[in-house]
Amino acid sequence: MKKLTLESMMTLLLAVVFSMSFTSCGSDSDDDSTGSGKATMTIDGKSYSMPYAYYVPGGESEDGVIMFSNLNIMNPSSISRDSKWTYCVINIKGLSGTTIPTGEFTSTVECFVNQDLQGSSLEIGVGCRGNVVVSKSGNGYSLTFTSTLIEDFEGVSNVSSVSISFSGTLIDSSSIWQD
Repeated sequence: MKKLTLESMMTLLLAVVFSMSFTSCGSDSDDDSTGSGKATMTIDGKSYSMPYAYYVPGGESEDGVIMFSNLNIMNPSSISRDSKWTYCVINIKGLSGTTIPTGEFTSTVECFVNQDLQGSSLEIGVGCRGNVVVSKSGNGYSLTFTSTLIEDFEGVSNVSSVSISFSGTLIDSSSIWQD
């Protein structure tokens, strides 16, 4: 499995969006693989809704990630070139296969707000370290993240607090990150 990085995610999303704009789709219905529930990311008191929740298992020596997004990356035909992408990626040690670890642990998170799909503008971009709490109930998960250390990316923002909350199901999106 190819290591998942922010650059590879952005490159993949751009490639999918641009290729989809030149092909027709067999159906106009939304993809059913969006999970349920919604994540809310709060940065300095302002909340951002992200209704799409995914996970990507890691390999033997790499962490997996949980990703929340305002765009449905599993249904690229729903994304236009003018879309603004708000998303966060949470690195999770021990996330492999379909096993999402539960408990409380320290993790790194990268958050982006209103990034255009050409990669030329970004409202907020921060990397955080903090505490993640994951619990499981039936098929669903609850997740909270509270930042303890924040670093701005390239001086794009001046952020003092980041929190994320989610309750619902997560969709395995590893198939779109494969080589």
